[in-house]
Amino acid sequence: GLAAEPSIVLASLSTPATSAQLDAARQAMLAVTHSPPSNTTVSVETGPTDATALIAWALLAVAAFIAIASAAVAIGLARVDGRADDATLASLGAGPRTRRDIAFWQSLLICGLGAVVGTGLGILPAFALELPGGTSPFVPPWTQIATIALALPVAIAAASWLLAGRPATLHRRAAVS
Repeated sequence: GLAAEPSIVLASLSTPATSAQLDAARQAMLAVTHSPPSNTTVSVETGPTDATALIAWALLAVAAFIAIASAAVAIGLARVDGRADDATLASLGAGPRTRRDIAFWQSLLICGLGAVVGTGLGILPAFALELPGGTSPFVPPWTQIATIALALPVAIAAASWLLAGRPATLHRRAAVS
């Protein structure tokens, strides 16, 4: 026994509405509802602004700077700790390429593991917002996420391979008896 009254009209437009079209829609709404303009609204959701992509890339650059700085410290400490390993490799006759390969994989493990785990844990709360009863839809910027989680660790590991330390020198110590 309740009277139904239409209160909203949704439409999908193939092109963005112009100001003149919005004014015409408002006039048509007033003619149909016969209510004051403050009680009727015509709005168009245009989606995110074009600056959103620029902001996402700027945030990626900041994150990359932080990741590179922390990776440089972690890799540097790992290489200092690995000097004994370099000496062992040199004593076995391993060439510079072997040391470079070890530096590459060591860097990839240090940076890649941190990037993948950090990205996964960082994106998890955003996906939680989409759960039933959540507050907002989440559309991840997959290009930036893939860049920071996959491409950056590979680039850091490649730089580590190129900049692998000085040649290992074999130090012999005299046995004291």
